[in-house]
Amino acid sequence: ILFFYTKDTSGILSPFYKAYLYKSKDGNQAPGSFGLVSPESGDTVDASAGVGFVWEASTDPDGDPVTYTVEIWDDNTDPGWSGVTFYQREEGITNNFCVIGDEAGFVDSRSYLWRVTAIDEYGADTQSGVSGFVIDNQNPLLGWIAGLVYDTDTYQPILDAQVSASGLDIAMSG
Repeated sequence: ILFFYTKDTSGILSPFYKAYLYKSKDGNQAPGSFGLVSPESGDTVDASAGVGFVWEASTDPDGDPVTYTVEIWDDNTDPGWSGVTFYQREEGITNNFCVIGDEAGFVDSRSYLWRVTAIDEYGADTQSGVSGFVIDNQNPLLGWIAGLVYDTDTYQPILDAQVSASGLDIAMSG
């Protein structure tokens, strides 16, 4: 793993970057093929607590350790994207699963594609197929209505009042 930063001609430093560097080895074989498990193609996913990705483990024929890189990008066949691009990449994953949270900036009601690459310590790699999913955050809390229902003559609160708004019954308790 390499950590580095850059400095421009005025002396301003960039943030630190992390990169993976591999040195190839003669006769090294790429990790074995594997498939994506979840989300499955066409699944609807609630991303409000992050999106969990699971894939089959890949084994290396040489017995080398394997790490994974997950890539997620916008599905350009989804008209909701209309020219906007999205790309998220997570590298160096040692398990066959990961959760990608708010840092990715998933957008509700949009389609995404994803794939995983298995990489051995010498840089030989094998890519999975591509799968797609749709974000549909369930919006578990639509909103709060706060208020006080009171008698207009006495200005005293009316306990356990019932309020109706657009056909929804709302119980007020005091």
